[in-house]
Amino acid sequence: MNEQNPLSRRLFLKQLMVSGGTVAGTALLAACGGATPGANTGAATSAPVAATAAMAATSAPAAATAAPVAAATSAPIAAEKTELVHWDWFVTQGPTIDEEIKLFEAANPNITIKKVTSQTDTYADLFTLAQKGGDAPDVFMIPQTPAFEEVVDNGWLADLSQFSDFAAFKSNFPAPEINFAEGTNTINGKTYSAPFSKSDDAMWLQLWVNTKVFKDAGLVDGSGNVQLPETAEDMLAAARTIKEKSGGQVYGYGFGGTTDTLGWTFWSAQLSGGNNNDGGLDYRTGKFNFSTSPAFKNALETLTTLRDEQLILPDSASVDDEAIRVLFAQHKFGMLLGGSWMINGWKKTNPEFTEFTPTHVPFYTGDGPESYFYTGPGGSSYAVSADSKNAEAAWTWLKWLYSPEAGERWVKAGNGLSVFTEANKPEYLQTDAEKRLLELGPQFSRVAPNSRVRNPEVSAVAPAAVKPGETDIAKGVLTGQITDIDAALKEFDAAKQASLEQAIADAQAAGAKVSIDDFIFADWDPTKDYIMKKA
Repeated sequence: MNEQNPLSRRLFLKQLMVSGGTVAGTALLAACGGATPGANTGAATSAPVAATAAMAATSAPAAATAAPVAAATSAPIAAEKTELVHWDWFVTQGPTIDEEIKLFEAANPNITIKKVTSQTDTYADLFTLAQKGGDAPDVFMIPQTPAFEEVVDNGWLADLSQFSDFAAFKSNFPAPEINFAEGTNTINGKTYSAPFSKSDDAMWLQLWVNTKVFKDAGLVDGSGNVQLPETAEDMLAAARTIKEKSGGQVYGYGFGGTTDTLGWTFWSAQLSGGNNNDGGLDYRTGKFNFSTSPAFKNALETLTTLRDEQLILPDSASVDDEAIRVLFAQHKFGMLLGGSWMINGWKKTNPEFTEFTPTHVPFYTGDGPESYFYTGPGGSSYAVSADSKNAEAAWTWLKWLYSPEAGERWVKAGNGLSVFTEANKPEYLQTDAEKRLLELGPQFSRVAPNSRVRNPEVSAVAPAAVKPGETDIAKGVLTGQITDIDAALKEFDAAKQASLEQAIADAQAAGAKVSIDDFIFADWDPTKDYIMKKA
């Protein structure tokens, strides 16, 4: 990294864009949470426009040219011309949604859809403003904040079980008893969403390796196969070798500095004892473990070593997530954190680039996993607005998105796995990287306890967001504004614990029968699937 270290003054520039399926800036994942941390970044092309409280939609998609798709939804239901507004934060997956819109409009000629796409880091605020301003979209991806339960309590989501064919919709899922769960997408017996993909069943974050850069640096075994890093020390050693062998022309590591991907440093500690559930809560104790698990400190210290030894691509400070992926494709550096969405990003920006492969995030403690990426029952993605003036038409569009046929097209387009098992045929996977992801997912994923399933009233507990958060701390450490990592993590634990305890107290005051005990599973082994026991 360059000596001036411009990161501290040039980070966090946020741009809003609304342009009929394209964005200016970068959509991030999340993936999180019910909306998978891991299905949402890609190329941003259009110029930014001024934000409005309603995140005003622009032009509708072009008229459909493909033939209608049979069996995806019921027959057209709108007698008169109806326009729906659809919101999401997809970018690399955006063309797939655009194609679904064309097919849907061809099959439902009385319904048109106006799609609006926003950056992930502005989406939640714009969504809340639109809801409060009475200008909510008809169908939308559920924001990661506020908490799902709070969004439901605010009355912003339509109860899908009110629709006459909901039972048929639910039965169409491969495992309805698992895909729909109280406390996840169902609250007090009412269902507001459904799982869309199987990305929650896999590790959403990986370390991506530029195989050409590694080969050029001689990081291969006797058979010529790339030596993928296993531990943090392996990662640092590879970064040093890359820079040395290239004469300082190629760097070891990079990230998108003007977007929030630096926060993924925290989540890269996942396999090393991070046990991140409910935002870092250790279910064995009911305590947050950012300061007590050495994985987080080690991950941050690895980041500072990369900085101090100038192994980070200097451009990282001033480019977004999309631009850093282009530089990766141009062989400017060797390693990058990201998720499955990056494959489609490269197809769009650098279609000739194929010299990459994913591997697990580095182990920061020991030489193997001490915890895993966790998943559970339920899942949520899209919802219908409770205030939609065209609820039946919106329901028809949501059913289309959740159809097995749409799921198959999602997989074929390289967006990841569908929740529908029949859509996930091996022959649909286009690249070796996708096949590699399929291997990594089951290997490094486990089922975790779920307090909401054990006690549905836990849905009333909605902790307030804590600032500074994970991304803020990672940025502060990298820029040198935070020098005492131990103290910062202890303060973070205390703030997170206080927020949880206050949320529990608030829920109790509102009549919910909840306590901290609902968040403790003393018999949980983080290395094994946790099978919920019936009371």
